[in-house]
Amino acid sequence: MRRFAAVVCCLMAGPLVTPAEAGDFFKGRQLYAQHCSRCHGNDGKPVLPGTPNLSRGEGLLAPDQVLLRSLRFGKGSMPGFEALLRGKELYDVLIYVRSLHR
Repeated sequence: MRRFAAVVCCLMAGPLVTPAEAGDFFKGRQLYAQHCSRCHGNDGKPVLPGTPNLSRGEGLLAPDQVLLRSLRFGKGSMPGFEALLRGKELYDVLIYVRSLHR
């Protein structure tokens, strides 16, 4: 009975690793520099007016899946990167972007 209760508790707790935590920070930094820094700045401080200030956490309160959808398909004036970033690369960028908020 104890074993069953422990399994149920673990299953109800959900995953211990979020999708963004599964990403590669260093690869994300490279991809961010290549695709995102022109608008969002090297350190997350926006270059273009109206762009969220990632260093202040603007726009980063959303769950990983919402942010991944924005990366994939775009949001507002930001284009989607579905054709350029595939699978794990999206997670790599997301973990790096989340690190910009200090």
